Amino acid sequence: MGTGLTIATYLCLIVFLWRVLWRIVLHYRIEERTAYREEGNRRPSLVTALRAVRDVLFLARLFRTNKLLWAGEWIFHVTFLMVAVRHLRYFLYPVPDWIVDFQSAGIYAGYILPLTLIYIVVVKTVIERKSYFSSYNFFLLVVLLLTCVSGIVLTDFMRADLVDVKYFMLSALAFSSAPAPESTPFIVHFILTLIFLVSLPSHIFAAPFTILEARKREDGLHRIMHEK
Repeated sequence: MGTGLTIATYLCLIVFLWRVLWRIVLHYRIEERTAYREEGNRRPSLVTALRAVRDVLFLARLFRTNKLLWAGEWIFHVTFLMVAVRHLRYFLYPVPDWIVDFQSAGIYAGYILPLTLIYIVVVKTVIERKSYFSSYNFFLLVVLLLTCVSGIVLTDFMRADLVDVKYFMLSALAFSSAPAPESTPFIVHFILTLIFLVSLPSHIFAAPFTILEARKREDGLHRIMHEK
């Protein structure tokens, strides 16, 4: 089991990294073919870059268009990041003190994360009454929700041996096989995490670059209007 999970981890990471790199390369190839670049693309100003950072960190565009959905989406992203940071303790040795101190906050975020998923679905399907909800998005939602639930089970009800978990993780990082922890909830949680990782939509990896380009175009349009 340990060898199989280790091989699956490597394959999923290879696919994930390849999709990230390919999407970024594809984004810049498309940008180079646009008339905007042919006319001479200017480097973004500091103000433009800061606005793009604001858009990424605070989902500013969504806030302007749909504040109700923005609340759920922003809390989702924050709690997801907090949960991911908390899990760093399984991959680092020794564990930095700030990650140790962060564990309680990460655990609370793990309780809030699935609630934000439910909130987003309710807003889209019940409050806004959107008739279309893609099967792919629904699949990702179910996988992430099951991952959250299995993580809560591991945290509160059926804990895996921390030493075994960390030994398995560190061995995988060192390109070595180690026995998987004897914990069914852990194996389920781990497999669900891999499925979610390899299923992430590739366009989100280029989102910061897309937002920056959009900001540059807007600034360019404002500059032209001002000159006229």
